[in-house]
Amino acid sequence: MFQKKVFIINTIIIGILFAISSLLSGLIYNALRIMSGLYFNLFFIFILLISVMIFYVIFLLFIIIYYRTLLAFIPHQEDTVYLTEKIPYQTRQQLRTILTGVASDIATPILYYFSDWLKLFGAKVGKNFVLRGKVCNPELLEIGNNVLIGNSSFITAHLKDGVRLIFKKIKIGHNCTIGVKSILFPGVEIGDNSIIGAYSLLPKDMKIPPNQVWAGIPAKKIKDIEIKHSHLDK
Repeated sequence: MFQKKVFIINTIIIGILFAISSLLSGLIYNALRIMSGLYFNLFFIFILLISVMIFYVIFLLFIIIYYRTLLAFIPHQEDTVYLTEKIPYQTRQQLRTILTGVASDIATPILYYFSDWLKLFGAKVGKNFVLRGKVCNPELLEIGNNVLIGNSSFITAHLKDGVRLIFKKIKIGHNCTIGVKSILFPGVEIGDNSIIGAYSLLPKDMKIPPNQVWAGIPAKKIKDIEIKHSHLDK
């Protein structure tokens, strides 16, 4: 019952944030329309598009604030939660998984163009980072410099294993590439200069050494990468 109440409260809060965002963007839209004095023309369509973008940004900022506020009351560290224990702590961790999924879905479009925004969700991100996939639990993600995460890839730092809900950090070193539609589970660590091939699956706790190419389901070593005169900075 407690878990259901928490889920309902979370849904209500997100709904309120959505309504406030809609109201603010609607007010801005009406103000712009009145100031222009024009209605059904190209400029009207332009104002409408701007208003939609403003709504999205406002809603995203509210979600970021809510997400960081919730994380302030929920431990960020690696942990294992037993779902059979009906206690507030366990429920908060389940709420955390729900909210991180919602936040990820909402933020994905803007993170596609502004990958550094992942820092706002608690991730540790280096320079020249490009995200083209989806990330859950960014507060448990550490990414080095010069990293590319390919299209439609999926990285999650939580996993349900029977009656356990597992949270573990994911670490990606410098100069790494994650191929398209690859999946990384909790506890994965990828060494510097390594490459993960497209459509690969890295199970929980898999460790990839530096300077190697891995691919497959589950991923297996393909070959070593010989680096003679690397000019890439860490």
